[in-house]
Amino acid sequence: MTRLVRVPSDEQLAPLLCAYREAAAAKRRQLLLGETALIAYVATTTGAAVAIIAAAPASRNLMRHAWVRFVVRRSLEFCRTVPDIVFALIFVAAFGLGALAGVLAMTLHTAGTLGKLFTEVAENIDMRPVEGIASTGGSWLAQVRFGAMPQVLSNLASYSCCASRSTCAERR
Repeated sequence: MTRLVRVPSDEQLAPLLCAYREAAAAKRRQLLLGETALIAYVATTTGAAVAIIAAAPASRNLMRHAWVRFVVRRSLEFCRTVPDIVFALIFVAAFGLGALAGVLAMTLHTAGTLGKLFTEVAENIDMRPVEGIASTGGSWLAQVRFGAMPQVLSNLASYSCCASRSTCAERR
């Protein structure tokens, strides 16, 4: 005995196809929202790391060479004053439309902004621990690592969290 299978008509399939398309679009929106959050997180974290590295050479009390301070400060000023949309356009032209262009653009802008704040924090430290390490023959990196970094770490973490919050708020 053969059973006949009834094929649904187009009118019966239309609501099912519409529901499937809506579910697929909702899934895509969720993925894009997650990607946007990851772009903001990676850019803020990378920008904060770059700013921490640039803060010591940019501060007057930790870097004795004026030309190094000048170059680092001007680089941070450039990154801070150029809007991130300009960086984004440059990186889109270089790498194409995608997450990489957004991460790089936001990283540069965040590094410039946080670099200025981190430099100001580093310039207001107590220099006695740094001078103590220097008097025992410690290198410049040791002076920064063991003399300056313990004094500024809490402020750096605080400013980084604020930058993360504002970066995520900007991208909504």
